[in-house]
Amino acid sequence: MSLYALLIKYEKRIENLTKLEKIKLFLLPILLVLFIYILFFSTQNSLKNIKDKIIYKSLDYDSLNTLKDFSKYCEDNHILVKNLLKESEEITLQVVSTQEKLLKLLYHIESYDSFINIEELNIVNDDNLTLYLTISTNQEYKKSNIKNFNSKLAFLSKKKDIEINKTNAIVFNHFFAQKTWDK
Repeated sequence: MSLYALLIKYEKRIENLTKLEKIKLFLLPILLVLFIYILFFSTQNSLKNIKDKIIYKSLDYDSLNTLKDFSKYCEDNHILVKNLLKESEEITLQVVSTQEKLLKLLYHIESYDSFINIEELNIVNDDNLTLYLTISTNQEYKKSNIKNFNSKLAFLSKKKDIEINKTNAIVFNHFFAQKTWDK
């Protein structure tokens, strides 16, 4: 059978079909091509668009609450805050207090959370102790807790002044007895 005869045979078959069957035969290849296009090409483009829209956010650290908490802690413990700044991913702190209170402040800062890392520490001994501290918040660092910290600070308990009543002294020509100097 020749090709021409096959075409005539199929043409007569198509002419004998109803309108609904003709529409189905015409739309079937178009819908198939459309389905394949949507399945393979459109989803790749949409995935590219989704990947472009995804913003990889690093974990943002809420440093405002941290500054607020440090300031409140210093206020509650009568520690004078001279300077408290936030610059990019660093917090700079300058406080004045006694040795025991400064050590407790350092412990509070270290145990605040795992994002806080002390970068620089400088203590100046003026009239009171001044603590200059730079804290970094840029990466998570695994810390171990200090156990029994308050008991380790027991040696810093305030020394009691002992008044000595019986003090006698001779300095050159002067004599000290009963809180008075005599010649």
